[in-house]
Amino acid sequence: MNDRACRLACMIGLGPLAAGLTFVYFGIGGPIGLPDVQFPCVMVTATAMLATFVLWWQYIQWDRRRRIGTILLVVPVVAHLIVFQPIWWISCDADRDTLVTAQCLGVYGLFRLAAPFLWWGLFIISRKRKSPKRLGGRRRMTRTAIRILLGLSLVPILPALFFISLYTWDFNFGLSDEWNATVSLIPCEMLAIGLWIAIWRTEVRWTHNRVVATAILACAFLATIAVPYFDSSSESINSIVCSSPVWMWGFWIIGTAWLWRNRPGHAAGAMERLSEECDIGPQCPSCAYSLRGLSEARCPECGWKGTLDAVLDASLGLGDV
Repeated sequence: MNDRACRLACMIGLGPLAAGLTFVYFGIGGPIGLPDVQFPCVMVTATAMLATFVLWWQYIQWDRRRRIGTILLVVPVVAHLIVFQPIWWISCDADRDTLVTAQCLGVYGLFRLAAPFLWWGLFIISRKRKSPKRLGGRRRMTRTAIRILLGLSLVPILPALFFISLYTWDFNFGLSDEWNATVSLIPCEMLAIGLWIAIWRTEVRWTHNRVVATAILACAFLATIAVPYFDSSSESINSIVCSSPVWMWGFWIIGTAWLWRNRPGHAAGAMERLSEECDIGPQCPSCAYSLRGLSEARCPECGWKGTLDAVLDASLGLGDV
């Protein structure tokens, strides 16, 4: 596992870690009189934000534009954690807590979505094949790693969008429960499908079969917007059907990933894209510092010293995640 893959795995681990911290808090917070909602939201969000910066700090070229932009992205998250009020008044405490928690997830998710574009560029979702010569700060970033980070941003965004939409329709328009849930699912599923395709479309060889199969998967996912109208006398069946939007989201990601993968026969095209995006050059196996222009296999950054074979293996490793 290379350094980027390790950090991506850590980002994935933040999800269950945050959930675990929340469960622990509610398990011990009530008996000792801690606040119910605001403190765990602050704790989890602050931990996730800090971990994001710690994990990717060395992969960002911190010029003035990125510093100012990052501050502007952090301000709404911090402001919401301080104010911690719903966007409109709700008399029921449980509903108010749910809405404000969803808002917390939403502002953090938007930070996770916008930050990769600010730090590494909008070319990820554009049709332009050429990427910047230097992608990252002291350590180099890859397009694949950026795309995975963008995909992970949907994990906090989609539940936040669903609950905010649900309460918007319920408390402001007085629609039926079934219609509230349906119109709340529509933007969530459209965003999940649209952003996922936008992230990966330039990396996929769009054959006729792939287009058709992708459309079928998208239609199957979108069909779950009718779930709120399903009613069965069996509670078990109702539970399975009501949870289908969640597991169909997972099936959409798994299905498209397997469908869009590069097969062995496409190795030539993959190598061409690799040379474009990574600007392959010699780098240190220890700290990934560029060794271009040096006369010996010794890193001036961390002091590593080895063979040319080790330098070559580390440099070709840029083609991985």
